[in-house]
Amino acid sequence: MQSLIRRDDSGYRAQTEEILRRWIIEGRFAPGERLNEVDLARELGISRGPLREALQRLAASGLVTLVSHRGAFVRTFSRREIADLFELRIALEEMAAGLAAERITDQEATDLLSTMAGLSDQMSQSGPGPYPHGVDLHHRIAELSRNAVLVSHLSEVHAHLTLARAMSGSRPERAVDAMAEHEAIVRAIASRDRVSARERMGDHLRHAMTSSLSSVPLDD
Repeated sequence: MQSLIRRDDSGYRAQTEEILRRWIIEGRFAPGERLNEVDLARELGISRGPLREALQRLAASGLVTLVSHRGAFVRTFSRREIADLFELRIALEEMAAGLAAERITDQEATDLLSTMAGLSDQMSQSGPGPYPHGVDLHHRIAELSRNAVLVSHLSEVHAHLTLARAMSGSRPERAVDAMAEHEAIVRAIASRDRVSARERMGDHLRHAMTSSLSSVPLDD
């Protein structure tokens, strides 16, 4: 079988970590599922050495749990942990929205409004259903903050929340409200209204947190 890992200077461990991170976040493995080292090494076309190093790195970043004598498992999250992640996300994304409103250029504002209009059209044409995929509006707003450290931290929080929310499933009925909330955020940023951008982002994410937690069992 052809290896998924390139034989170049980027390193087997780094490539393996990136592939496994993507597979976990995309939902290939369910929360709590055991990651079979033999099967993964065979599929990736590598030895178990760099695979184990990659799993250790993923455990350090909080996406994998290592259990002595049992192996590696995709992390699961308690209700409290999900709430904690959302609280951190709210703080970071409110900051990102405020900075974006301060630093956005005229052309970027036009492009952001155009992107939002395109998403709205997609939802109108498809009818009731999940939020349109293909454009990560939150990531774009973070980029517009022009704060690379903030973008990096938000990327990690988003990865954890994507995995955590897989435990509760999605609620398509939230999509219409989320679209309206995104439109309000984008209008505030494009208008360079820093205060409103922060407020609209905070309101949106608090609603998202409530929706996500509504189907997560109470902690013991």
